[in-house]
Amino acid sequence: MLRIALFLATNIAVLVLVSLIFQVLGLEQYLAGQGVHTNLTALLVFCGLFGFLGSFISLLLSKPMAKLSTRTQIIAQPAEEPVTAQSRGEQENRQNAIADRHGYSPRGS
Repeated sequence: MLRIALFLATNIAVLVLVSLIFQVLGLEQYLAGQGVHTNLTALLVFCGLFGFLGSFISLLLSKPMAKLSTRTQIIAQPAEEPVTAQSRGEQENRQNAIADRHGYSPRGS
């Protein structure tokens, strides 16, 4: 939900910023003086539609692309047995044994 809110806020902020830049710099009057008569409201709507469409496609693709590029596997059902202090100790002992075999000091000593 936060991703969609940020998506909307970013796109609206870009449209407001472009509108302000056009007004502050007087681009509409400049273009009219050059013989180019544009409807800036229609231009902003057009840009908004393309901007929203492009960023929406990007939003939809970002999560699957991240999963694909990192080769992430989603765990559908967690392991049945909970991790206990004893199993943590056994795991630490296995890791220490592997580190000792390869010449690493697990505790920095």
